[in-house]
Amino acid sequence: MTIIDLGLGDAGEPASVAEAEAEAKAWARIDRDDEDGLIGGLIRAARETIEALTGLVLVQRAFRLALDPVPADGRWRSRAGRWARSPW
Repeated sequence: MTIIDLGLGDAGEPASVAEAEAEAKAWARIDRDDEDGLIGGLIRAARETIEALTGLVLVQRAFRLALDPVPADGRWRSRAGRWARSPW
């Protein structure tokens, strides 16, 4: 199995998320920090909704891709149940 790790390392959420939260707090004139979790959750929900509706990715994120090896004879069964042959 081939594993490709396209992670962000230990960076966590990108700086743009923290900047968006700070801008939202400034726009709403919120000075206290007790609503940070709610504001961050609202921003995250809005971004995920836009991504789901448009099919676009708005924030860089980490993911891991695991690929199974091609069988020795180069043939595999597709999801439709048909046999396919590798072009390699």
